[in-house]
Amino acid sequence: MAAIPSSWAASLPLALAGPILGFFVAGLVLRRSPHWRRLGGGLLAGAALTLILVVVFFATFSVEAVLASRGVAGLIERLLVAEIHAWYIALALATTKRDAPRKAYKGPPMEGFIASWYAKNTKSEARAQRENARSIADRVPAGGRVLEVAPGPGYLAIALAKLGRHEVFGLDISHTFVRIATENARQAGVAVEFRQGNASEMPYPDASFDFVVCRAAFKNFSDPMGALNEIYRVLRPGGRASVLDLRRESSPEEIRALVAGMALPPLSSFWTKLTFRFFLLKNAYSRDAIERMATHSRFGTCEVRDMGVEFDLRLAKA
Repeated sequence: MAAIPSSWAASLPLALAGPILGFFVAGLVLRRSPHWRRLGGGLLAGAALTLILVVVFFATFSVEAVLASRGVAGLIERLLVAEIHAWYIALALATTKRDAPRKAYKGPPMEGFIASWYAKNTKSEARAQRENARSIADRVPAGGRVLEVAPGPGYLAIALAKLGRHEVFGLDISHTFVRIATENARQAGVAVEFRQGNASEMPYPDASFDFVVCRAAFKNFSDPMGALNEIYRVLRPGGRASVLDLRRESSPEEIRALVAGMALPPLSSFWTKLTFRFFLLKNAYSRDAIERMATHSRFGTCEVRDMGVEFDLRLAKA
């Protein structure tokens, strides 16, 4: 059996203390950041686990067992090596994931066939969109600038533009929707500027609009607080906003009545009901949740009105 230098045995505790101390300090630091809190908690747990393994390792330590990788000490040595390497890999993966661009929406992208199907099946809501447009127009000074966030096929923005009282703009994350909405505006003979962009990183200067509206899309935003703060930023002083979306408290009967009113073909009606039940209601906000979010945003205050299966979150910039 080869001899083990005494310096090797003496430096072993210091070598094992490095990862424990590193995990502990990194965990404490990362726990202070909301985006890294879970990873920080994991690193603190990793420091505790490594410490336990080290204690057991030294309690069963023998040079012969470690060199031969046998016995309890040999097993603990292999576990320590695997555990420490696993945490380094986890850190690298977490960093890579955090550096990657964050998806701006929940669920599948509204592109291609899905966007075209949605545009076709919501075209029947034109009357309701005209009523919404008149309600919004009455809250905006003549000649004001109105932005619709996530306009989809653009029916509401186009209805607003047809009233001829305001400049109307639309911002959507979907390239397909921007193309469809632009073509719909052209066919309607109105001027609406539709752009592709993220609701939480709007490509507009500060104080650009007198009114911002977002309908039936807010629940799908992956960064809803960022979207609210961006709405605040692009509003002019005294400007107002409405976020209209599905209420989580909506009953199955209310959803069935809503879909029935869309006058969809049987297959589309069945698919729409499933979408409401298994996706839209799951992501929808309750009245209390949307109020809390709005009061923690840059707006600081809000008014929430119940409108059937929807809520109307009304916001104002002082």
